[in-house]
Amino acid sequence: MAHTEHDIFENRRQFQLERIILFSDAVFAIAITLLIIEIKVPHFDAHPTQQQLADGLWEKLPDFIGFIISFAVIGQFWTSHHRMFGYVKDFNAGLLWLNLFMLFWVVLMPFSTYLNMQYGNLDIVWFWYSMNLALIELSIYFLWKYIGKHKHLSVISNDKEYMRFAYRRSFLVLLIFLAGAVLTLMPWLWMKWISRFMFFFIFPVLSYARRKYEKNKKPVQTG
Repeated sequence: MAHTEHDIFENRRQFQLERIILFSDAVFAIAITLLIIEIKVPHFDAHPTQQQLADGLWEKLPDFIGFIISFAVIGQFWTSHHRMFGYVKDFNAGLLWLNLFMLFWVVLMPFSTYLNMQYGNLDIVWFWYSMNLALIELSIYFLWKYIGKHKHLSVISNDKEYMRFAYRRSFLVLLIFLAGAVLTLMPWLWMKWISRFMFFFIFPVLSYARRKYEKNKKPVQTG
């Protein structure tokens, strides 16, 4: 009987962990969906000509660019979260609250994106947008640190090389977003322009972190 009760408890814990993951996935999905809602179809008082419609769609181009950037970045956050929770085998109150802390900043992204669509030329808006992204990545960094510290929560926590890779990867992306925010505060116009293109450094940085990890883990595999 005690064994049966133990099995029920284990199944309940697994079900609760799956609820955390499904809830997180739903928040990411809703945030991504809301990005497109604010991009309205061009409105005309009368039936437009093809040229008028083309001009109206052209005026929406900055909004679509903002949508694509936010979609790609939120997608990257989701893949990081998905990868992390693929290793998570248990949870506690600390993990729950850290995950909710991250989701709070994810939920804010549609607002930050629309603000950037409307007033992205203003430095304070780009600062806000970059800080929103930085706070999501900071939350992911805290989550990695937490499961690394509480080793019973994850099947990967004892792999020191992988955990260093996860910390490094998250920390470098965080620095990129923070740099994008800080550069908007600089008095020089060229730095303000660079801040708008900091996103392009993410993929080389992720590639660097991956290569470093692959290089460092090879001796462990052959030994």
